[in-house]
Amino acid sequence: KVVGGSSLSGALSEYPKLFSQFYIKMVRSGELSGKLQDTLNYLADYMEKTQAITSKIKGALSYPIFVMFAMVVVGLVMGIYVLPQLLAIFKEAGADVELPVTTRSLMWATDFLNANLAFVIGGIYGAYLLLTKKAKLKTAVPFGPFLILGGWIAYTISNGILSF
Repeated sequence: KVVGGSSLSGALSEYPKLFSQFYIKMVRSGELSGKLQDTLNYLADYMEKTQAITSKIKGALSYPIFVMFAMVVVGLVMGIYVLPQLLAIFKEAGADVELPVTTRSLMWATDFLNANLAFVIGGIYGAYLLLTKKAKLKTAVPFGPFLILGGWIAYTISNGILSF
């Protein structure tokens, strides 16, 4: 288009997904003032600085995200494998001794996790999709029935309703 006589700002405005109004208007002002080269140099510096700041922010956020992920994994492993073995001792003594509220809450949470593991993992995955904004109606909905069906099967197997 530029070769055909159109202005550079006019050609850029044909691609609004690639060039924001800021860039288009800066190029337009550079064209009108006769300082297009200076304007393009400014925009190049601006893009480099923006990219540097964005990469620093992503780098700063990657460690806390990793720590949160590790905490969820450790919590699931503890709730699925370690705590049921330890809490079996408390359940045996539960009739004779009044257990503290925190211990009873931990016992309930462990039982809930083991009985509804597929729902918990599906919920964590769903939260991940929502937080990363990848949950679009076209991509997220087809997986919903499979998550519900998997949770129902896990629930029925764990309660002895369905056996193989």
